[in-house]
Amino acid sequence: MPAKTEKQKKFFGAVMGAKKGKKGVKGAAKKTAKQMPKKEIKKFLKKKGDEDEETFNTSSNISKFITSISSKNYADANKYLKAAIETKLSARINKAANQPLF
Repeated sequence: MPAKTEKQKKFFGAVMGAKKGKKGVKGAAKKTAKQMPKKEIKKFLKKKGDEDEETFNTSSNISKFITSISSKNYADANKYLKAAIETKLSARINKAANQPLF
């Protein structure tokens, strides 16, 4: 779960700095560094790769859809088409939901 806003990125960057022993980090970042394992902090600092994953899942489902249509397996074709559409829509909804309102 990568940080969504620039403020979150800066905060978790400071948390990681505190975790590594960087001087000058105080307050909530220092407290969080003591409580959170490095592995969890790294999850927040990951670059956003959701869009690539969504593209892969969508194109994979589309490929399966085409294969199913070619072999006249319409039940599977329907399933893969629905999955591709759901993946695309859920990615758009999540992206919109995580945008600041103001």
